[in-house]
This record gives sequence, structure tokens and C-alpha cells, in this order.
Amino acid sequence: MNPTRRLLLGSAAAALLLPLSPRPALALLRVFPRGSMRGKMQFVRDKEVQLNGKTERLSPAVRVHDEYNRIPLRGKLIGKTFIVNYVRDPRGVIREVWILNDREIQQKMPREKAPSLLERLIGDDTKQIRN
Repeated sequence: MNPTRRLLLGSAAAALLLPLSPRPALALLRVFPRGSMRGKMQFVRDKEVQLNGKTERLSPAVRVHDEYNRIPLRGKLIGKTFIVNYVRDPRGVIREVWILNDREIQQKMPREKAPSLLERLIGDDTKQIRN
């Protein structure tokens, strides 16, 4: 096989394999839902985590997204610690987690507390009810 043909075949093979590499996923821009919060999370057991040093429960239907927005097996996360964004369900348990990549960690989080179920149902009138 002549060198030019070998170079063309090699380039074509590389072009076909490029979308399969994890590198393009680094450029992924993820948008997190309003009310998501940030913390340091260590996965302790299947449904239990340490969030900022406090033991928390995960929802039975929790979705965990890794740095590339894939869904990893939670068993492989046990014992590891990450900086994450997370959302709670109306009962207060964590229902969705995003493990952040280095660029996302550098971005500032809005200083917004997640609205409670009551606040979501009737809006800002909850301040009057609580007082």
C-alpha cells in the first residue's frame, strides 16, 4: 500500500473515531435547573451521602450525572467525593445530582435558596403565612 493511501485511510479512521472520544464532551455546556444548589458530596452507601458533612438521603429515583453528563453506576461512586450541583424533591430528599467538571466548579452559583413546595404552589405569599 502506498504511503498516500495509508495516510488517507488513517485520517478517515481517526475522523470516524473522534466523536467516540470523551474529549468533545468537555465542551458540553450544561444548564442546571433554577433552584439547584451546590455542595461537596461523598457517596457513602447506595441511598446515603454526606453532603457538606451532613448525612442525607437520596431519592429512590435519584439520577446522578457524571462530568460528561453520563449516568454512572452508583455502586462505582461509593467512597468518592465530588463537588456537585443538586436538586431536592418536595419531601426534601435529593432527587438529581450533577458531578461538576473543573470549568463548572469555577462558575459562580446564584445565591438562591431552592423554593419549598409551598412556595412553588402559591408563590411569594408564603412569607406572610410564616410570619
